[in-house]
Amino acid sequence: MTYTVAELLGDPELATISLTPGVGEQREITWAHVCELADPWNWLGDGALVMTTGLGIPEGEDQQVEYVDRAHAAGIAAVSIGEKMSAPPLSQGMLARAHELGFPVLETALHKPFVVLAQAVSYANLQSQQQRIAIAAQLYESLTEHLHDHSLGPLLERFGTLLGGSIRL
Repeated sequence: MTYTVAELLGDPELATISLTPGVGEQREITWAHVCELADPWNWLGDGALVMTTGLGIPEGEDQQVEYVDRAHAAGIAAVSIGEKMSAPPLSQGMLARAHELGFPVLETALHKPFVVLAQAVSYANLQSQQQRIAIAAQLYESLTEHLHDHSLGPLLERFGTLLGGSIRL
């Protein structure tokens, strides 16, 4: 019920590829935000997809490695850089460090506005929230149906079905 880097990459409408293929694809994206600052980790954190034209990406290899280190340490889910925009060439050191950390570095096609990615993340997370609310309502309904039933077996079975597992006492 969470939106992942793999799901973003798997949607051809988002025109985004991985520059670190297979890396961090199960990371959860909870928010997407454009940030052109050199220090997005001071403003964005856990689960954020940082979308940038590249203005904040440093030029030197050591600085690019530090950029990845700090973004990863802040819990940022991934960075997507706009294709053929303002980013300096990405160093091999930066991409190697991203591989080591399991930190996805993505590239979004020039023709794709970042707002489309932000909308996809927002929509996916809204759907996930709605699913959780629906399950909570069904759990409550099951509980009220079994309120006077002193046998827990059917209630636990129903809860297990709703939660996708089994519950045992």
